[in-house]
Amino acid sequence: MKWLARLVSTATVLSATSAFAAGYDTPMLYSAYHMGAGGTAIGSVDDATAIFHNPAGLSLSGKGSAVVDFSPLMGQIKGSPDEHAESIKSQVAMSPFFFLGGSYQLHDRIHIGAAAYLLGGAAGTYSYDYSKLGGTYHAVDSAKLSFIEVSPTISFKILEHLRFGVTYRPVITSFDRTRFDTPSGGGSQVTNLDLSMKGVGWTGVRLGLQYDVGPVSMGVTFRNKVDITVSADKITYSAFEFDNATYHFILPAKLGYGIQWKINDIARIAADFEYIFNSQNDVVNLAGNQIIAGTSNALTVPNQMNWQDSFTFRVGGAIKVSKPVELRAGYVFDSKAANLRYPTAFGSPPGSTQIGTLGVGYKFSPAFDMSFAMAARYGAATVSDTDSPPVDVHKVSPFSGYPGDYSILLIGAYLDARFHFGVVDKDPVLHEEPPVVAPESASPTTI
Repeated sequence: MKWLARLVSTATVLSATSAFAAGYDTPMLYSAYHMGAGGTAIGSVDDATAIFHNPAGLSLSGKGSAVVDFSPLMGQIKGSPDEHAESIKSQVAMSPFFFLGGSYQLHDRIHIGAAAYLLGGAAGTYSYDYSKLGGTYHAVDSAKLSFIEVSPTISFKILEHLRFGVTYRPVITSFDRTRFDTPSGGGSQVTNLDLSMKGVGWTGVRLGLQYDVGPVSMGVTFRNKVDITVSADKITYSAFEFDNATYHFILPAKLGYGIQWKINDIARIAADFEYIFNSQNDVVNLAGNQIIAGTSNALTVPNQMNWQDSFTFRVGGAIKVSKPVELRAGYVFDSKAANLRYPTAFGSPPGSTQIGTLGVGYKFSPAFDMSFAMAARYGAATVSDTDSPPVDVHKVSPFSGYPGDYSILLIGAYLDARFHFGVVDKDPVLHEEPPVVAPESASPTTI
């Protein structure tokens, strides 16, 4: 039906399909131990977070390891979610990121492990008034998105200084998107948009290698592209109900390199570089079906993303200031992935962002330590009238934001507890042997 297709194509409801990142990945994870030093880990990780960073590092976890990390991220974004709501700030939102994982030495050269963690997520709500069709309305526009991986892993010690690992990474995805409009002068609330969609991507893997020579350790890791179909039996779009709705989220492929140098017994520095194939996110359709008077009407709403490949560069270091205490600091640069022509009001701005990190760790024993870290991320961009597509393109792609100022401010707090089992601590700084005292000479015998 042409009238329905035209109504849908000209709808002004907007959707958020971008996490708090330049893409779907959140470049502020895991755990407190690593985030304190900018999140550097690919070349040196030696605990259960290797499942997330580089599965080869599981071979360095001794007889076994366990990591519990809680990382709440709190943020606010600015954008233009509607042509009547330009450059406005969202409500402050919090995403409760977490990591829970462990490893076990199955054989002298084989480690196995598993972990559950939140890979990416978004939560944003705009509240604003607008005038249209001779009336004034109040809109509450919100989105929630989460990717959770539950990942079994195996790692092999190929040679004395060479390790290889594989992680299988099913991705559980939840996407909720609503917009409710209420007439300011009184009247019934209108549900313009109500999506509650879920799905699982089953084809994800992560591969990793680590190699060390003397005080230098290096690593490389790769994950493949995962296409996740989320679905719902019923949705509301542009105030119409549709059945059997589907949408696709594409977690792009990623290639990473890392290196760490232990300068001496008290200091180390590290750097990671990740290349994300975000251009794999091009155009994705929201699809559904509606039957009126026996006639089937298909819903097809394109989300024009046209992202570009991006990279994340990390650098960090740590220094031991006393026997059990280590101080850490780091910096992260995350390049632009989003397209100026199709910005989203619920994710990162179409520009680069930067992150600063600080952390501290306390080693209670060779088997147990805890860490705390803080990180702050900021980025901004302005979308001009010439950058933004003309109105007719918005009609084709109602997912896009409008011209205006876009920014993100994200604060992360990290607390973890790490356990290593069967590890012999040989660190002379942390465990100095008592000085050897020569025995006193025997007094001469007097005759």
